[in-house]
Amino acid sequence: AWTYTGSDPTSFATNTDREALSVNVTATDSLDTIAEKINSKNAGVQASVIKVDDKYQLTLTAPSGASNAMQISVDNPSLDGFSFTATNYSNVSETQKASDAKLTVNGLAVTRESNTIDDVISGLNFTINKITDDGVATTDDSLTFSVTADKSAAETAVRGFVAAYNAFQETTNKLVGYTRDADNNLVRGDLASDSSARSTINRMRSLIGGAVPGLESGFTVLTNVGIRTERDGSLSISESDPTQGKTFGSLITNANFDALAHELTAPVTIAAGSGYNFKINVDGVTSNSIDLAGTYNSIEELRAGLQSKINSDGALKAGGVGVDVGFDTTTNSFNFTSHDYGSASQAVFTVTSANMASLGIAPTQANIVGSAVTQSTFDPLTENFTIPLNAASGNYDFKVNLNGVESNSITLTGTYNTAEQLRVDLQTQINNDSKLLVAGLSLSVSYNTSTDNFSFISNTGGADSAVGFTATGTDMSKLGINSAMSGTRGVDVEGTVNGV
Repeated sequence: AWTYTGSDPTSFATNTDREALSVNVTATDSLDTIAEKINSKNAGVQASVIKVDDKYQLTLTAPSGASNAMQISVDNPSLDGFSFTATNYSNVSETQKASDAKLTVNGLAVTRESNTIDDVISGLNFTINKITDDGVATTDDSLTFSVTADKSAAETAVRGFVAAYNAFQETTNKLVGYTRDADNNLVRGDLASDSSARSTINRMRSLIGGAVPGLESGFTVLTNVGIRTERDGSLSISESDPTQGKTFGSLITNANFDALAHELTAPVTIAAGSGYNFKINVDGVTSNSIDLAGTYNSIEELRAGLQSKINSDGALKAGGVGVDVGFDTTTNSFNFTSHDYGSASQAVFTVTSANMASLGIAPTQANIVGSAVTQSTFDPLTENFTIPLNAASGNYDFKVNLNGVESNSITLTGTYNTAEQLRVDLQTQINNDSKLLVAGLSLSVSYNTSTDNFSFISNTGGADSAVGFTATGTDMSKLGINSAMSGTRGVDVEGTVNGV
């Protein structure tokens, strides 16, 4: 590196990481042969001969960077025309001083020998090709950019994995099983009697269908990235965005919880066997009894504790299922979302001890949600019928299935002035059905004034809790009620979960 006084070089500091390049010049050498000698050394210095006006000049170019400046010394006065030292430089023009690229990244000054930068921001390569007009960086000189995920690479990897596994399955099925040839003759696989081969293949299939050990949330199973297992054992890719089964808790009422701050005011210490235990059914797999024993200093610790206890349960791990636990500060309640997707996806509490209620957790009740009332005389602003609805003059028949028990045919025959009167009669008619009464089943009907629709909630909870309409008369759709309504269970692609 050179030190300058004005534009004159005054002292040179040798870069000890670079060796000096020595060139022997003879009386018969021309500029071209000198350039060839320099370039043949492959020392990082590029020599060339250019014509300027009517003269030829030798030019030397070193790698960029302040520590790659050149000093050229000669041992014979006849070569002074090539000398560039602190005491002999007048015959040589330094057309470009060696310098580093200088830039500012997020307010931090950075220097590099090259304009191509690949070690400042991990994973990002870029080239600097502009200098500030006045040498001082301002907002106008800055470059703002964002880094986004390359989803195509992930999609390619997923598709490649599915194709490879299906090829593996097809091949191994032929080896350890029986297939048909072109003449429909039964062909026995070469490894059909090899127990080690069967064991290895079964272990592979178990790994493919199970959860990643040590992970409690995020991408823990193949279904999280849209890979499904078909009935024949092959894999397929879901091309749409199906929904996940989700359960919503109720308001936390624990004495140590501040609803305004959404936080615990003091640690919650739960002793083993103190009545904070539960069972949860995830995607058809019921857990063992889970005890929430531990000390929790914050809502976040309590949320993480619930998630860890559930996903560490032996029965759920063996079934390859799990949940993500969230906390909603708007409702001050926990929610539980299955890792899986589709119609089999659910997360419901089947058993909860008394103290779990203080955390807003109780056996999950099935909830089915109707669409908005569209009856022509209904005014959604006042929730009233401008002309009373006389159900006796229409086809307002229906059947409801509650926890697997189907009701008799129920008929609305009353006259209703308001949505509230209709809600009360719907609930009364359903809960007075003889079949449901014998089975000890009932439900609660609610009406949402914001969305103008009815909801039907089972009064019993757990994995067996279910509500559905199996038959509806032609006029029931005017009340937003039909057999295609969806609710708390996970659904494929279309529908709602708990009305959301």
